[in-house]
Amino acid sequence: MLEDFDPTRDYYGKHGEFDINDECRRASEDIQGFHYNYPDAELTDHYYWDDVQDAETDGYLDDI
Repeated sequence: MLEDFDPTRDYYGKHGEFDINDECRRASEDIQGFHYNYPDAELTDHYYWDDVQDAETDGYLDDI
């Protein structure tokens, strides 16, 4: 049994756990850029409300 153990097969991050974080980060950075270029636009008219909330919570819309 121990000879079949492969530590690289089951470690965290190997199965796509970080893909969701990357997708959220890309959306937040896109919202940040849009808000910088169009500060008076209503963000929820162009993005999903939960993506806008994530961007606000994660600090992407602070001090713009």
